[in-house]
Amino acid sequence: MPPTAAPGPSPVVKPAASIRRRLLLRGLFAAAAGVAVAPVLAALGSQDETGFDETYRGRRIVGVRDDDRQPGDDVSGAWHITVDGRPLHLMRRVDGSWMTMIDHYQSYPTPLAAARAAVDELGSTARLGVWDADGSRMDDSGTPSGGQGTEGGHRHGVHA
Repeated sequence: MPPTAAPGPSPVVKPAASIRRRLLLRGLFAAAAGVAVAPVLAALGSQDETGFDETYRGRRIVGVRDDDRQPGDDVSGAWHITVDGRPLHLMRRVDGSWMTMIDHYQSYPTPLAAARAAVDELGSTARLGVWDADGSRMDDSGTPSGGQGTEGGHRHGVHA
């Protein structure tokens, strides 16, 4: 008669390795969830802000949340921001960040950050332009901006 094999211990995964693997996977999933939720939480935090009034690099920046406007009424959306009393137009991007009319290539997390960046771009002497009643840009003297080399009194394109 052939000898029968006695039932021995079945192969078992080491408990310590199994626990370490589970903890590692939990940590990875928690980190991935945190990265995915962070932009949403940041956007929610910035919505609580009702306004700001500060001096940044010698310029007065005032921002007031304006929820009474209808969508599409103003390019700045729900914010009215001025730099030294002149309007700074903002646009909200699809991802919830903000861009200024001074720099279309950079996004900022809050309207205040966008206004500070606009002040940085303007430097110490340049001022935001103002618009007259018919929508033409006016310079500081109150005369339509333009002059030789512009078409229709509008500044468009690349200038050397």
